[in-house]
Amino acid sequence: KTIRVGPYSVLTYNSMGIIFRSRKQIEKAIEYFQKAIQVDPGYFDAYFNLGSVYLLDLKNLDEAMKYYQLALQKDPDGLDSNYYLLQYELGLAYYIKGEDEKTLKCAERLKELYAPNLAASLEGLVSGQITAEKYQELAAGQPQRFYF
Repeated sequence: KTIRVGPYSVLTYNSMGIIFRSRKQIEKAIEYFQKAIQVDPGYFDAYFNLGSVYLLDLKNLDEAMKYYQLALQKDPDGLDSNYYLLQYELGLAYYIKGEDEKTLKCAERLKELYAPNLAASLEGLVSGQITAEKYQELAAGQPQRFYF
């Protein structure tokens, strides 16, 4: 299958969203991720990126959860390369909402996806071995991540 990348392709819109997000132009990033969805309503990464923006940049749990759930619907088998990151961020969102059982389900799924370190961090948050403050301190030193 040939993938065409043109000025109005899903990849172009998604990439523009990533660029705007990296420049902290969050509203523009959202606009371009939404354009990607308009071009291809089945494009997992655009939903995932919107969820990430709403969780990590805007701290809007409800919108983040909405887009994470839509992303899960687009890839129920977990075949996308960012699926494990979706499970991790979804687990963080559940943890913030106080839904420890769902957080631990995400941790179990991460183990199935061969991401034990991410699973352990979610489990550590739930068990209290890692405090939210310590988690923020550790996360602050991490480089910005990008998704395609």
